[in-house]
Amino acid sequence: MINVQWSEQEPSFAEWLNQGMDITFREITTGFEADILLLQKKDEPKYVLKVWKQLFNSQAHQQYKFLFNAQIAGLPVPTPVGWGRTDTGTEVLATDFSGYPVDKPSKRQIEQFARVLYQIHHTPTHHLGLDSDTGGEIIDIIINQYFPDIEQHQDIMIILESLRGTYPDRERRLIHGDFNLGNILLKDHEITIIDWTNVQVGDIRYDVAWSAVLLLISLGENEYNWFKSAYLSQQPFEDIELNVFESIAALRWLLLNRIVSFPNGEEKSKELQCFLEKRLPINFKLR
Repeated sequence: MINVQWSEQEPSFAEWLNQGMDITFREITTGFEADILLLQKKDEPKYVLKVWKQLFNSQAHQQYKFLFNAQIAGLPVPTPVGWGRTDTGTEVLATDFSGYPVDKPSKRQIEQFARVLYQIHHTPTHHLGLDSDTGGEIIDIIINQYFPDIEQHQDIMIILESLRGTYPDRERRLIHGDFNLGNILLKDHEITIIDWTNVQVGDIRYDVAWSAVLLLISLGENEYNWFKSAYLSQQPFEDIELNVFESIAALRWLLLNRIVSFPNGEEKSKELQCFLEKRLPINFKLR
């Protein structure tokens, strides 16, 4: 059990918490930045807590406000019901229970996921409370946000720099920032997207590329192709520009694998190097 001092609460959530002592907590995942806990009574899931770890910049209040705005905008997000801090000062976000991830989605489900990402990318941003696009070269923005400690990995940095200016500029839109199977929940055939920590006005090509590359790594080439085909049928891109952003996404995964060592990381790294060889317009060498 954790003790939370709630800064804001929906009345229904507060009433549920006060109804009795039979509430149980079950840890769903332990993430890099936060832990996810399921609140339930008599094994019936009801709410979810996201508890940020102390070493990371917590965003409970910002996420709470964003989810309210996102629901009004028609985005498939969980309902926020509260936010606060634990006794140790870590921030907590509470939402309603919206289902579980799908480990092995069907072709139809993957195509649905692609359509949801398209919906996100075409949602107006003016009522979401996000910072406006400040401009700047997109490759610099991506490196700053998604490539931690890149200065220690000059082989990857050299490739990223070589991609500068190899793609056309496009209008920047709403992006999720980490659209992957772990953040796509299903309950009674209804899809909900969670973990909007990286939401911003950005380049949708990178958002699509990151999602597609993660599908390739986790499930395989069929799922990767299903997803891309479904998305591109609604929002076409030139092959050359998508190749660039898929290369950036693959390089990000390779960097993160060096830092945290993913399961089967060595095998997947070799596969991604072949993936890069087919897409990069230059000869390259990774250590």
